[in-house]
Amino acid sequence: MKKAVKRIIDIINDIAEHQVGVYAASGAFFMFLSLVPISVLLASILPYTPLSEANLLEYLSAVMPESMHQLITDIIEDIYGSTLTTLSLSILLTLWSASKAFMGLMKGINVIYDSELPKNYFKVRARSGISILMLLLITVVSLVLIVFEHKISAAVLENWPELSLLYNFLHNFRFLLVILLLAFLFLLMYKWMPVKKVRLAAQIPGALIASVLWMFLSWAFSFYVREISSFDTYGSLAAIIIAMMWLFYCMYIILIGAYVNTHLIKDRRKTAEKK
Repeated sequence: MKKAVKRIIDIINDIAEHQVGVYAASGAFFMFLSLVPISVLLASILPYTPLSEANLLEYLSAVMPESMHQLITDIIEDIYGSTLTTLSLSILLTLWSASKAFMGLMKGINVIYDSELPKNYFKVRARSGISILMLLLITVVSLVLIVFEHKISAAVLENWPELSLLYNFLHNFRFLLVILLLAFLFLLMYKWMPVKKVRLAAQIPGALIASVLWMFLSWAFSFYVREISSFDTYGSLAAIIIAMMWLFYCMYIILIGAYVNTHLIKDRRKTAEKK
């Protein structure tokens, strides 16, 4: 117990020392600016897949607080009929603006992992753009899996009926699948974003903790806005304020997960050296 408390205190001290809030704020600001181009891109791609507008809304509502649902719904409904020209422009706009958000996140993660970003600005920007493309690809694939869940599960159970108990459990606790999906996304981020090489397996603890904290944050934010806060005072600005605050804490959570990974890696090294 004392060891766990000490580790938490060490992580908090490191967060304060490295000014993680600055990187989280930078990432949140540019990610907010990227909401529209990202939504345009997704909405333009989805018509070429078996997915519908409702599928996208269902997926996003699972990982965002209720107070942001209307904002996201309005954006998607306004741009879902985008043309192919809009798709091409939105790809460029998304990669440019969203990669700026990932640059802030990458800087923070590389500070945490004690590695330096390349001095070449375009290399860093390209790396951020690739991260965005990976994120969008995984999002679309996840949506496909959600839509065809019943067909996929029927085929799996037909060939492996012994998995029926596991399927029933996951079906009744679908939020666990959302947590696992988020953990997978964070796992890729912690593996890809640090410039220096890191073991994939060593990133699992931080990815799991970050995904659980993300879901808790969304629930807590929804509860706070619904039951406690007085955001109605701000009128139409309320959704923007809520979105900025939520994105800031989400960026913070991702960086906390990175700290968990680095501290566990350091502990394992110390243990190995003692032996």
